[in-house]
Amino acid sequence: MTVLESFVSQHQYLSYLIIFLGMFVEADLFFLTATIFADQGHLNWGVLIGVGFVGAILGDMLWYYIGRYSRETRLGAWILRRFRRYDKWLDANFMTRYAKLVFFAKFIYYINRLFPFLAGWHEMEPRRFYKIHFLAGTSWLATMIVIGFGLDGLVNLVGPKWILERIWILVIFIFIVFILGDHLLKKFFLAKKLEK
Repeated sequence: MTVLESFVSQHQYLSYLIIFLGMFVEADLFFLTATIFADQGHLNWGVLIGVGFVGAILGDMLWYYIGRYSRETRLGAWILRRFRRYDKWLDANFMTRYAKLVFFAKFIYYINRLFPFLAGWHEMEPRRFYKIHFLAGTSWLATMIVIGFGLDGLVNLVGPKWILERIWILVIFIFIVFILGDHLLKKFFLAKKLEK
């Protein structure tokens, strides 16, 4: 049993807390890594899904309110001075397409926290924000569960012991895949969407 596997099996509640807090930072990486431990029976799938969903939604809400209430602060004044020329463009192109774009942003590492911040910054109505992010969060979670079961297949193919002994390689691999995916989505798909 590896050190990480031993920690997760002996400290389940703390593991769920770490996963929950991870949803505020990099949800994909934390959730997919946790699915490996759920597959091995160290974590409960139902609790993991609940923790992932609540953490992702609360993370979006946190960034929304940071954006909403930072506009009148010193940080907000600095952002306005530095990026004022983009403000009208964001209103015309970004905010009008927000509901469509946010579904893709959930899977793009660098902007999945920027979108809720900008929604708050541009004072999107909270009810509309909650509705959009509830649907986007559900879509994200469903996709992560499918990918998680794909990882489950990989674990069963090569063996759990082999994977768990090399979990750090898998974490780095998942991180690289999402960084490359982010780059490709931003370069090809998202750029075309914004041009339209």
